Amino acid sequence: MKKLFVAILSLVFLCSCKVGDNRQIQVSGGATPVHPFKINMEDGHSPTALNTVRILDDSLMSISADGEKSVRKIYIERTGIRPTATNTKEVWASIRNETDHQLVIEGRVSWFDQHQAPPEGPSPWKRVFLAPNTVGIYKESSTRTDVHYYMIDIREAR
Repeated sequence: MKKLFVAILSLVFLCSCKVGDNRQIQVSGGATPVHPFKINMEDGHSPTALNTVRILDDSLMSISADGEKSVRKIYIERTGIRPTATNTKEVWASIRNETDHQLVIEGRVSWFDQHQAPPEGPSPWKRVFLAPNTVGIYKESSTRTDVHYYMIDIREAR
């Protein structure tokens, strides 16, 4: 019975999914990062989940056409959100440089209220310098006290 259940789940997954262009990583607190490519069976695009990191540049993270081989320059180890002393929120992402050279990336955050609506536009882009094979931290604080969710965008510096 267990083998039949596993076989059915595998078949459903393989028959109904394809790799999309919307690369997201959803991690929280001490959770283990999930595969960075969100899968959707309709058009390759899926709604962006909140409390996630989106990698906007293919040059930082890509996947082959067969969906097997991935090449990445960075790896998002964890993210989190916490209140500040002034009752605003601070969000962070721990980003590992997996190359042998320095990388300069940029991050910005979009904040969302309790109804998952954006009360304002995204923050300005902020640069993060990542030494070879090290971990850097992207941090940003909200300007409002009514935010509950976030979405971090990461791209290579321009």
